[in-house]
Amino acid sequence: MDLETMRQEVLRYYCRSYEDRLMAGTSGNASVWSPELGQMVITPSGVDWRDLTAERLVAMDLSGNVYGKGKPSSEWRMHAAVYRAVPEARAILHTHSRHATAFAVVGQPIPPVLIEMQLFLGGAVPLCPYGPPGSEDLAEKTARVLSAAPACLLENHGVAALGKTMEEAWLRASYVEDAAAICCAAAPLGPLRTVPGW
Repeated sequence: MDLETMRQEVLRYYCRSYEDRLMAGTSGNASVWSPELGQMVITPSGVDWRDLTAERLVAMDLSGNVYGKGKPSSEWRMHAAVYRAVPEARAILHTHSRHATAFAVVGQPIPPVLIEMQLFLGGAVPLCPYGPPGSEDLAEKTARVLSAAPACLLENHGVAALGKTMEEAWLRASYVEDAAAICCAAAPLGPLRTVPGW
């Protein structure tokens, strides 16, 4: 995949995530990684998604060296750490979706209540312990959790989902939010029941 294709993929699914209300304001970030090029394309810091263009996305390596112009997302360390820890990962989407983040705020993983969770998320969505946003601490903790699961909650923060493509990362982030929303709707009706056998 060349840099222009990488830029288009990030732009498409980052904007789609806002349209799907997986993020608000200028929260969240997305990236695609090419080990062949030794570069990732990541969303810039503090740019409204409605003003974002492919040209404004930032190309950089996993050590923090930027190629061209632009300031990368403050969470670039998290993306880089995950790519180093999970060799098959090629895309990461970090969202602040409302219901999933509610679970992250109370420090609870999302239980495996839907069949889709097994198919797309491998079961329950684990909780990554809190780390300051943009820090090496958060980067290391997230990489550790995502080494064993394709998506996770970031305590008091949001959601991180990875994939072999940007579409797969977006799909996983979407299912995390869907599962969380269903749990929130079902909880007042009675105890949550996990899928039998999980």
